[in-house]
Amino acid sequence: MSTHITPKIPLDEYLDLLDQMNINHDPRFQLSNQEVHNGYVYFRTPSAIKAVKELAHCWETGTIPEQEVLLRQKKDKEFAQNVGVKLSDLEKLEGFQGPHSDGWYSARCPVCAANNKDKSQNNLRIHPEKGARFCWTKCPRDDIDIWLRQLRDSK
Repeated sequence: MSTHITPKIPLDEYLDLLDQMNINHDPRFQLSNQEVHNGYVYFRTPSAIKAVKELAHCWETGTIPEQEVLLRQKKDKEFAQNVGVKLSDLEKLEGFQGPHSDGWYSARCPVCAANNKDKSQNNLRIHPEKGARFCWTKCPRDDIDIWLRQLRDSK
């Protein structure tokens, strides 16, 4: 009789691990692609076991899974095509966060900041896949784009 132990990790620890490693693009690690029940994420299939081993290796070495890096680069390029600014450039914005569960990023609107507004640093919303961006206080999109291009050019 053989005993087979299925690798598992508590759900909250798995989510914390992904968050700490900033893994949010690689579908292999998305919760929707995991077997979850009773508060644990289980890795039963050969592909799931391979993915969790890669995740553990990356955690131990302080690296990011190669597929995550490639997907980030792809998203960055798509966003630059849609908006004219690389997504990585937006990380310079005050209060930059995301992606949130709905795919949107948030930051302090640079137009609001220039007018000493948006103290909560979350009025600007950006959705890379849609090329969408807006400010909750209705700053003109053209003005937002001017600030974003200045941000891009401020290297």
